Amino acid sequence: MTTARKLLPTIQLHPIFIVFAGMAFLTGAFVELLTIITIVVIHECGHYTAARYFSWRIKRLYMWIFGAVMETDEHGVRPLREECIVILAGPIQHVWIYGVAYIIQYYELLPPTVVQGIFFYNTVILVFNLLPIWPLDGGKLLYLLLTSIYPYQTGYERTLILSQICCVGIGIFVLVFYYFHIQLFFMLVFLFIEVWREWRKKQFVYMRFLLHRLHEQPYVNNEQVIRASPHVKIGDILAQFRREKEHFIAIPQYKGTFQSTKNPFHEKLCLHYYFYKDGFTHTIADVHDSQFTRPTARLHIK
Repeated sequence: MTTARKLLPTIQLHPIFIVFAGMAFLTGAFVELLTIITIVVIHECGHYTAARYFSWRIKRLYMWIFGAVMETDEHGVRPLREECIVILAGPIQHVWIYGVAYIIQYYELLPPTVVQGIFFYNTVILVFNLLPIWPLDGGKLLYLLLTSIYPYQTGYERTLILSQICCVGIGIFVLVFYYFHIQLFFMLVFLFIEVWREWRKKQFVYMRFLLHRLHEQPYVNNEQVIRASPHVKIGDILAQFRREKEHFIAIPQYKGTFQSTKNPFHEKLCLHYYFYKDGFTHTIADVHDSQFTRPTARLHIK
């Protein structure tokens, strides 16, 4: 039993799933509901298997009608390549589902209406999950793209803003041209609420990103020197931190004696000062003055 709990995630049903399941029960659409649930479970098994392979910490799976959300604290602190594999592991499952459906259709193993339903819902769920809206797979791919181009905080916030714009834009399109698709409209409303909830906790996600860089050894593939004026706040320096970059902060010609461009200090010094020495309102010069008593002094980084 203990082993099974370790292997299987905690699964919870979202209220919207219960509503759609109730509608299917009232209308007798049991086969359609079973088809959708099966495809969604296979899709999420792809995500979950890949995440387990990389030893991700998974809190739970939150099931709703056209997908599920795998809640984890690993986004933003894992290598981009690793996160991309976990995200794509879901949509890739739809490829072999198409193959199985063709085999079933060829050998007439199920009624034609059931096979048509498999093709239809497999396509709908795949396309829906690839929309550039957080927390769908398309939104998470957008998140990886933007956080690889921009500093982490900027990329993350732009992901949520673009997700809200997409929700509104697609919602208006549905109301104008496909007003009879009321279920799709409500799904977009639900997604807009999810993005809004994510926006409300964006500062928490950003702080988690910074704390991971402070307490752990993040994956890096390059160095970046941030040159700043002595009067720049520490928080403004941290807002320039990027994924997979190791940052060094330089204060060119500060006080005329310390040539920081030749001897910049490491990001962990800023992070430590920010979190443990009430550095929210302090400047980057305060960090320098508190640590460098000799021109050649440097922080020892493990």
